[in-house]
Amino acid sequence: MHIGKRIKFLRNQKGLSQTSIFKNIISASHYSNIESARYEASSDILCQIASRLEVPDDYLTLYSRPSPSLAKKIQEYEKAVKQSLTDGDMVLEKYREDLLYIPSLTQEFDFLLTHSGHLLRKGDLSAAEEKYKQISYYLEASSIESHPKPIRFKFYYVSGMLHFLKRNYPECYENYSLALNDATEEDDEARVRQNTALLLFHTHNYHRSLIHVKQARNLFMNLHKWLDTVKADTLMGILYTENKEYDSAKKVLSKGLELARDRNYTEEQANILHNLGMLKQEQGKYEESIACFKESLEIKERHFSSNDSYHVNSLFKSYYCILAGYFSSKRLDELDKLLKKADSYCHTELHSYRIQVMEAKLAFELKDFETYENKMKQSIDYFFKNKLWEYIEEIAEQFSSYLSDKRQYKKAGEYLKIELEAVKKLYKERAL
Repeated sequence: MHIGKRIKFLRNQKGLSQTSIFKNIISASHYSNIESARYEASSDILCQIASRLEVPDDYLTLYSRPSPSLAKKIQEYEKAVKQSLTDGDMVLEKYREDLLYIPSLTQEFDFLLTHSGHLLRKGDLSAAEEKYKQISYYLEASSIESHPKPIRFKFYYVSGMLHFLKRNYPECYENYSLALNDATEEDDEARVRQNTALLLFHTHNYHRSLIHVKQARNLFMNLHKWLDTVKADTLMGILYTENKEYDSAKKVLSKGLELARDRNYTEEQANILHNLGMLKQEQGKYEESIACFKESLEIKERHFSSNDSYHVNSLFKSYYCILAGYFSSKRLDELDKLLKKADSYCHTELHSYRIQVMEAKLAFELKDFETYENKMKQSIDYFFKNKLWEYIEEIAEQFSSYLSDKRQYKKAGEYLKIELEAVKKLYKERAL
């Protein structure tokens, strides 16, 4: 890595021209050679450039000198992030001023990888991409293969997480595979296997996913990482449910719930109860499923934060599943009553349009076909525009059949085309 790449990143971040930095300091060609890592600038020149970029002198002059005190703080932050998102937030806040400008390029690179991973786990894709952009700048002058295994592992692991959230599943799988090759600790291997299992679940490769999550669970158990063990149990339960291995699903979810209660893992208790609800729903046991979703929602309402995007989405999922349970069991009055509380749970556009689909389904049952048609058209248009193919897959064919029954064959054909396009996109997206 070269200091020129940090200078180039800072200049572009601030929207400054090269001329505004080098004028009256050095020539244009000298400055260009610094940014392109072909020239080592003197400390005096770097100090003048630091002044133009409005950063501390040390940030440009001490780029090759690691700081032992900063190393401890970065290590503490990494350990906290592995422990929990909340712990990571607390340590980051504690050392915020110290970590704002990390002079050593290698130490800053290490910190940026940890911070990006922290942001990705919180679901903050835009902030994580900003950090990742800086990582990419630093790698322009060197190959990731020239770095030691622990750094390579972090880079591939974080890159995999980024691609996962951007729904670039083949690239995600490739990076997780590379991370697995560079994992030197059992904990690292377990985390990659758990994430790979989650990726394979999203691409509907349930049998392959089970292989990875079982290996991850064994590793977490051996390391006495009980929180991660519970998370592995939860994913295993979901996978068994998808494979229609209901007895195995109930067994592993019950075991996870018992461990979560013993250890007082509130969030995991709520998540497992939600997935027990999904299991019961899959079996057609709607009363039992609704009871599980309600218990899950009650825990989430008591303990989850409305400022946390993951918590907000998790609350909505349980609320929506109760609605779905009422619909499936034809408890339409209760469905209508609960739909009126939607504003308390809808915090994104996607939430609102998913509720609109449920409202459309209720309207259909009540034979209010005008409302049904309007709400379905608006929702499918929104899902299509935003490439949310999985939601189109659920409803477009049904809507096309409805229009066909009404002899609106042209419109029916249009929505069938939308359905086929969604299926094609999902097939391509899930192909690994």
